[in-house]
This record gives sequence, structure tokens and C-alpha cells, in this order.
Amino acid sequence: MTWTAISRCYTRPGLAAVTCGDPYALRPGALIFAVGHPLGVKDAVSVGVFQAVRAVPRGYGMAEQRPRRGRNPFIPWVQADVRLAPGNSGGPIADVEGNVIGVAAMIVSGLALAVPATDLERLLSNSQ
Repeated sequence: MTWTAISRCYTRPGLAAVTCGDPYALRPGALIFAVGHPLGVKDAVSVGVFQAVRAVPRGYGMAEQRPRRGRNPFIPWVQADVRLAPGNSGGPIADVEGNVIGVAAMIVSGLALAVPATDLERLLSNSQ
């Protein structure tokens, strides 16, 4: 089972919201940035390379081992070669223009995996 928490936040007037980019439109080799608080270091930025949005089989270090009947056995993930550590999870992965292309989730076999921003937008638009 994959969990995503949804919360509503209120900000002060004039504070701009982030824009979401389309990770499916990025080319392999594009520079990306991960922002977070890895190991307690506030506002740290890591630079890395986008690889692909790829469907990773369930059970590959995450989710249930066998999908339930009728469920797709693959989960799409933004896959990148960027340094993540505890504290990056839930933070944005952005392209060079500052558009959020994903939300950092985990490291599997040395690769950073993030939930695609477009998939999260679809989830949020269906939850309102």
C-alpha cells in the first residue's frame, strides 16, 4: 500500500505558490534539485540528474508484494540520480526552472524515487 498525506495550508498574502512541471516531458540527463532538511540540515539543496518517469513493480522494496486483483502491478515514479537522505522525504524535486516535478519519497538501490507531480495534481483535484 502506498500512502500520500494531503493537507491544506494557509499562507500570508502575497506569498507565491510553487508551480508544477511535467516530469513526463523532461529529457533524461536534465538537471534537477532536491530541497529538504536531510539529517537535520535546514534548507539543504542537492543537485542531481533526472533519469526517467518509470513504472517500478510493486514489491520492489516498497508496497505489497502481490497486487490485489484488478490493481496495476506497477507504480510510476520519477527516477533520479540525486543525493537524498532522511529529511528529504516529502520535499520537492524541481527542474532548473523551479517547477516541482515530484515529491521525494525514498531511495531504492541507490536511486532516488519521487511521486510525479502530475499524479499528485490529479489526486488533489479528485479529492476536493
